[in-house]
Amino acid sequence: ELPFCSPDLCSWCGKRLEQSEQRMERFRANFCSHKCSEEYATCASSASVRRQLYELEKGVCQLCGMDAHSLFKRIKCLPKGPERLSALMESGIPIKGRSEAILTHPTEGDFWQADHIRPVCEGGGMIDISGFRTLCTRCHQSETNSLHKRRKIARASSSSIGCKDIRNFLSPA
Repeated sequence: ELPFCSPDLCSWCGKRLEQSEQRMERFRANFCSHKCSEEYATCASSASVRRQLYELEKGVCQLCGMDAHSLFKRIKCLPKGPERLSALMESGIPIKGRSEAILTHPTEGDFWQADHIRPVCEGGGMIDISGFRTLCTRCHQSETNSLHKRRKIARASSSSIGCKDIRNFLSPA
């Protein structure tokens, strides 16, 4: 949802548009500058985020340092079959549930993700490109698993507020 919806205001920052700018339509909205257009695209489009992040970090994982873009190019050039499977297995990229697709039609998204540094569920939504980082699939899965554990613990502790600990009822008097 756009912050400003008036045809004479920039749809991102709210600045009054010049007549010529009012005719410049991108993403079905008017913007006063390329910067505003890009910032909106970052919030609205995962493809835009990936493109901008690649320009900054070149597909290199910010946690483990794996050059996931180069790995993708290498895997894609290998013939389909045992050689490609072996290279994937050595890389540590998780392929469970996607092995056939990765082996036959690998995509860059199989190797690296644009990760919210602060998870969306913890307030990391609607951010500019500085709120993202490149993670290889293995590190992204590890970060996601950690987030799920944190959320599970938080749900369990919040649901027990005001409840007595059942162990007190089971202990001998």
